[in-house]
Amino acid sequence: MKMKAFSLALLCTLILAACTAPVEEKGMTTLDAPAASTPEQVEPSASEPSGGEEDFSDPGGQGVAIDAYDSILRSFGSPDPESGYPEEFADAYIGEDNFLYVCLTDTSEEVLAHYRGAVTEPRILRFVQVEHSYRDLMALQMALVEIEELGFSFVGIDVMENQVDMGIPDIGKEDEVWALMEQQLPEDVRERFDQLPVTIEEAPYATFG
Repeated sequence: MKMKAFSLALLCTLILAACTAPVEEKGMTTLDAPAASTPEQVEPSASEPSGGEEDFSDPGGQGVAIDAYDSILRSFGSPDPESGYPEEFADAYIGEDNFLYVCLTDTSEEVLAHYRGAVTEPRILRFVQVEHSYRDLMALQMALVEIEELGFSFVGIDVMENQVDMGIPDIGKEDEVWALMEQQLPEDVRERFDQLPVTIEEAPYATFG
């Protein structure tokens, strides 16, 4: 099965506030992810200390990256994705190399400078250009959860792929599910996307006991 990287937000939320997510975020406890799969990594600026592989090639574990992620969230002023996350932020994940990959829709130097300035060790950061913000993906996720007719087994935000993943018990009904999404998604959510960033896969309902 392909390894996927999902939001680090739950990890830091659990550490800071012992909260739980409103829906299943598939794989959110999976911290490690292969950096080679990331789309369009942004090269660090030569004028910034966050670039040199030669002077910071081994972070020595995940601790520095986790601390950096916590600092970035704190710099927003609010840990609430809907109200606190800036529009360009699409969350982050830790790669197999233990660097923190920050996904952004805007990778201008002004924006990157904010993230570098928010952390104690900016060399731990790697930036990835993506299309959709976390706020938009979360709005889509929550809107899908409200459509009961979809009959999904899970809905979760996949940070590395910058999309929403959905599982349904019978993949033969995929076309019906797409039609329902197009018909019932609120207009204010649908208009955020040219094409819905949703991947559907077959997955049974969870069983307990």
